[in-house]
Amino acid sequence: MKVFFLVLARDETHVSEKIEELKQLEVPYLVVCGERIGNSHIIYRKRKGKYDAINYGAGFIPKDADLVVLNDVDTKICNFEEALKNFRSKNVALVFAKSRKTSWYDGLSLIDTLDNIVKPVRFSLDTPLRGCVQDVYKDEDKELIICKIETGMLRKGEKVYISPLGKTGIVEAIDKFGNQVKEAKSGDSVGVILNDVQGVERGDVISSINNPASKAKSFIAEIILFSDIDISRGDIHMIRCGTAERKCKVEKILTEIDPVNLTVNATFPTTLKAGGVGEAKFSTIEPLSVEKYSNYPPLGRFVIEGNKGAIGAGLILEVEKEK
Repeated sequence: MKVFFLVLARDETHVSEKIEELKQLEVPYLVVCGERIGNSHIIYRKRKGKYDAINYGAGFIPKDADLVVLNDVDTKICNFEEALKNFRSKNVALVFAKSRKTSWYDGLSLIDTLDNIVKPVRFSLDTPLRGCVQDVYKDEDKELIICKIETGMLRKGEKVYISPLGKTGIVEAIDKFGNQVKEAKSGDSVGVILNDVQGVERGDVISSINNPASKAKSFIAEIILFSDIDISRGDIHMIRCGTAERKCKVEKILTEIDPVNLTVNATFPTTLKAGGVGEAKFSTIEPLSVEKYSNYPPLGRFVIEGNKGAIGAGLILEVEKEK
């Protein structure tokens, strides 16, 4: 059962409260907000009412979602069935957050539903290792690599691969809050010392030698623009994925999607307009390690940076590895 939260928020204060709650639940989510906020989980939509916000947000819900939880829909909406037709057509189950204002809703409450079917997203320890490098410090003749273990487990003495650097090394030591430990698991932030490895930098990915993270040549992503800026074929933008910030080129825009009806408006357009939804192919200009969102969510979502901050966000559907 794949669950996705669609949240409506008025402003930045409201967004902060909701994101904190969703982080605790550890479920994938998207916030439709009436203010522009630079966050890969938040899309801007000029306030036109909840009917519009729900349908706009529907355009960016993962295609394989089985259950969509609509939060903060606390009043009955005119023509509500029409507003939800996009969900119905995909056989998606719907749940609403109950309150005294939702007496019209007779289904399960949000908490009841979560208790029945939702378990926190936790990667198995058998999941291949992925650790995002956050910073690197010199420790005498060694490099202390600060990283967050996103998936799998890192063990002292094991051989690891660093991408896109392309080097391997043995884990000599793992430091966790000043204590030497033998292993670190998904969710841990640790300091790592590797033997005979130099040149590691923020944005690199530490991975399993048997299932290494790849250096991407190009990738296809589902994107949404939430600013006043268009993107066009041939544009170069900074992509922020994990802890990496690297330049990528828009090779081509594959589709432009109507965010309300979820229909394809155009194929291979030269430009995707501000506020638009679509699929695009990016090629990497600077070395970058990314993954399919369905395999490794932390390395499969990204923010598109503009001159004045975030202009869009995306989920990676396919990755072409550099040979």
